[in-house]
Amino acid sequence: SSTFRVKEFARIFCDEVKKQKIEKYALKELNCYASMEIDKKIYITVNGIEGNGLKLQTLKDLFAKLVRNSEYVSITDETRYFTGKNNIITYKQFKEAKPEKRKNRMFTCCERKLIAKSIMMKRGKVELTVTRSPCIFCQRELNSVNLCNRNIKVRSVDSNENQIDEKLIKDFDDYAEEILNQNKYSV
Repeated sequence: SSTFRVKEFARIFCDEVKKQKIEKYALKELNCYASMEIDKKIYITVNGIEGNGLKLQTLKDLFAKLVRNSEYVSITDETRYFTGKNNIITYKQFKEAKPEKRKNRMFTCCERKLIAKSIMMKRGKVELTVTRSPCIFCQRELNSVNLCNRNIKVRSVDSNENQIDEKLIKDFDDYAEEILNQNKYSV
């Protein structure tokens, strides 16, 4: 990353995570870490640890300690999910539908949490540094926001495409469309 020395950070981070006994949450093979810098402040996020209470707070404290002038970015009500039909639901709409826990994956991607933060901050040009290449869900949002005159670039350490099972994609898209339809009829 252009924001700090990655190898040194990774070594210290892993040591601290093990000391805090949160490696089960912070060092999972599926975790993706991402950051962006806006006005000399670094915004950091990790996928897959939302809602883990004390473990999440420990990780936030660790980032604050290791990366000066940083803020951890969690899923917000404005974080979005784009369906294959380019329809959008927000995390707020999703929560109100009281979904089963496994569907939370629709919103946990690092890129989309940081994009929501940059939109909230009214930033047009942003560069995200991500450990994994964008999945289909993130790519949908990146395509859409960049069509709307935003300039969001992603630099990823791992250039391999993240493969997501087609059945899971269809399940998530169908669920999002179901939420949209419920909202349409409840207004």
